[in-house]
Amino acid sequence: MRFFSDRYCKQGLVRPLQGLSDRLPDHLAASPDLVIRTLRSIGLDLQQMIHHDRKAHGDRYPLHLWSSRRADTAIDHRRLPNLHAFIRAFAESKSVLVDSAEKRAAFWPGDLVFWTPGGGGVHPGLVGIVLDRRDERGVPLVMTVTHEDGWVTDHHKINDWPITGHYRIEPDDFLEAYLEKNPNAE
Repeated sequence: MRFFSDRYCKQGLVRPLQGLSDRLPDHLAASPDLVIRTLRSIGLDLQQMIHHDRKAHGDRYPLHLWSSRRADTAIDHRRLPNLHAFIRAFAESKSVLVDSAEKRAAFWPGDLVFWTPGGGGVHPGLVGIVLDRRDERGVPLVMTVTHEDGWVTDHHKINDWPITGHYRIEPDDFLEAYLEKNPNAE
């Protein structure tokens, strides 16, 4: 939780960003920001990558969800359905099943998990990062930002909500897959 302090990272719902180099202030975050900042710390700038991929491969993204179908550097990377589409396209997909100790063991620290809180909807409403800790039953804990909590937490379990996606990012493989589909990326 290098970039996030408990109770100091309130959710930033809407703040206009001016371009690809603009960043949301550290004290504001929603669950996509947690993933974006964490991956940026290892050299993967999802703000730029999603913007470029969204412009080049709009059919990969659920554009019907927004009134404007144009790529927008200020928000595209923070929209959870876009983040999910991007991660699904370039990360290694893993099982979402957690009904046994063996299946829960497949959730490694650093894996990304997408959920649909409330159990409805086609697109996820929350994303988190698997931690290196487990509860007393061996269920992995995650770091995320929920509307209910209002700040970054590390007490939720991977099965607190219905899981819609489980992905592992090996940075070199992820970048290679991205550049293969986006050879003109900067």
